[in-house]
Amino acid sequence: MVPTFGAFWVPGGIAHSNTVSPNGSVICVFVDGEASGLPDRFCTLGVSPLIRAMTDALTQRSVRYVPDSPSGRLAQVLMDEFAKAPVSYLHLPISSDSRLIEVAEHLLADPADRRTVAEWATHLAMSERSFSRWIDRETGLTFGQWRRQLHGLVALERLSAGSSVNIIAQDLGYESTSAFITMFKKVFGDSPRRYLRQIEATGRLGGTAQPG
Repeated sequence: MVPTFGAFWVPGGIAHSNTVSPNGSVICVFVDGEASGLPDRFCTLGVSPLIRAMTDALTQRSVRYVPDSPSGRLAQVLMDEFAKAPVSYLHLPISSDSRLIEVAEHLLADPADRRTVAEWATHLAMSERSFSRWIDRETGLTFGQWRRQLHGLVALERLSAGSSVNIIAQDLGYESTSAFITMFKKVFGDSPRRYLRQIEATGRLGGTAQPG
């Protein structure tokens, strides 16, 4: 999940696709495969006001330039800034297991579904203990942590699209707005409004998600 004023880095040779949120816009920056200093795996990068300004400036120029030119020097400074940008892993750990994909797709479509571990285990014809071990093996998280991570990413997407905290809390099935904010703080380390303000002002991303 790439929040407003964030970037997603994909190293070369990795098949990928993306979906843009309603009213969202995207700028793609293509980097030479021999460039150094960037992470060796996919991740979310914080985008500072300086990076935004340089990226916007380069979109107004020709994509054909030589290194020792105004555009080339600006591109090099941009790469230097990307190399030291704060890194986060705002993603939902998942595997190729069709059963896990089924659970994830269902919860993304209906995040308010509050089925327990026992109920999901029954749905997948597993014992509760086997289900818990399976989730941990596939994601590195307990089911509660994994669903909370999913809720956090869904919430961040909707916040970035302009939805209110109250509406998101209702849509995700929380009994109160304060309960939703507590969940958000556990995932991202701050309240929804302060988190978005921090990203806009500094480009720094919070979050406890780790690469899976």
